Amino acid sequence: MINAKALHAVEAGDNQVNLIYQCDSDTELRDDIERLVEAEQGCCGAAGVEFSSTVDANTIRVSVRATRVGLPSATVLSAFAAMTPKNH
Repeated sequence: MINAKALHAVEAGDNQVNLIYQCDSDTELRDDIERLVEAEQGCCGAAGVEFSSTVDANTIRVSVRATRVGLPSATVLSAFAAMTPKNH
């Protein structure tokens, strides 16, 4: 639901994926994304990835970064890199 509504871009690198969400002034959406970041950290942190977010006036950038090399972290990064922005 969040991705369908607000995912604007996906930037994939070797050890990190950035998800850019367009939120404008939708505080409920911003709160939902922040809760999602916390939940994903709790769920996938053991796989060797770290979730963080950066908020500005119109967007939230969610960064998913590998903290350990291996199949678990690579699998998580691949799943996030495969996400499709809402305009595609």
